[in-house]
Amino acid sequence: MPAEFIALAEESDLIFELGEWVLRTACRQCKAWQEMGFKPGTIAVNLSAMQFTEKDLKVLLGHILDESKLDPQFLELELTESVSMDDPEKSIAIMVHLRKLGITLSIDDFGTGYSNLSYLKRFPVGRLKIDRSFVRDLVEDPHDLAICRSIIAIAKSLRLEVIAEGVETISQLKMLHAEGCDKIQGYYFSTPLPAQDCTSLLERDISLPMESIRRQSYARALLVVDDEVNILSAIRRTLSRSGYQIFTASHATEAFEILAKHQIGVVLTDHQMPDVLGTELLEKVSHMFPNTVRIMLTGHANLQSVTQAINQGAIYKFLVKPWDNDELEKTVLEAFEKFEATTKLQ
Repeated sequence: MPAEFIALAEESDLIFELGEWVLRTACRQCKAWQEMGFKPGTIAVNLSAMQFTEKDLKVLLGHILDESKLDPQFLELELTESVSMDDPEKSIAIMVHLRKLGITLSIDDFGTGYSNLSYLKRFPVGRLKIDRSFVRDLVEDPHDLAICRSIIAIAKSLRLEVIAEGVETISQLKMLHAEGCDKIQGYYFSTPLPAQDCTSLLERDISLPMESIRRQSYARALLVVDDEVNILSAIRRTLSRSGYQIFTASHATEAFEILAKHQIGVVLTDHQMPDVLGTELLEKVSHMFPNTVRIMLTGHANLQSVTQAINQGAIYKFLVKPWDNDELEKTVLEAFEKFEATTKLQ
């Protein structure tokens, strides 16, 4: 894996030969694709810490760009956050020289190192890349989602493009799009390919249609979470005449997949489930989707945990089983009206 062989290459100084070969090959390939008639696209190359601080880097890049006849604007160099922050003033000077060549710069693996925002705003970079470690569990981890939201907000405030790495599922894609992420890379679109196979991919001009990326438009969508199939069926029958779009899930992971793909107005959940308590699920929902209105419907709840969840704002209403159909319909309707009033104000 790169984490192993790059470290060995740096220890033995082979990183300079390896890095030069990668830069030269990438520039030649990018130019070849342009000459084949493909739309001019940027090709991104990672720089190791040793390459970045090498005094002859600017000269080397100049030679490679001249040899390949590639316009510098189509070469992007990716610098890790930790490298750029080791000696910020020196990093800024190197970046300025590279930008004068016309090369684009980006900060890779953002969020994994130590960032001083006063320096970040001075870096002449065009993009921040969210590290895959925060993307992997963002669909059901409030902390990872919060970090992704923060990085996107920082990028937007600094007028930088933001790219998410390691996107492998449609749920991750839809969540990132909803949060304002500009671009993604990862196995969901394509695995890494040899140049010949990548050429075939370019020839097919494959893209992800926007209707598959956007969350489905809001239409009074209700999510019911319960591990008992008969309960899910009974609630669906009770509320079917109300015209809601009803989704059901039997466990938390399935629930968060649905929340990632659809704009859910109301979540109705049982408390005692095999994988997670209902109060814990609703607390996570309150952090990740704060506008979604949350209702507990159960016959096996710990009064203390429910009271705590209500006091913390995780639960809007608490109903007991067996439920009264009229009360359930009224409570869900009020919840949708609350959701719509909140989202309208925003």
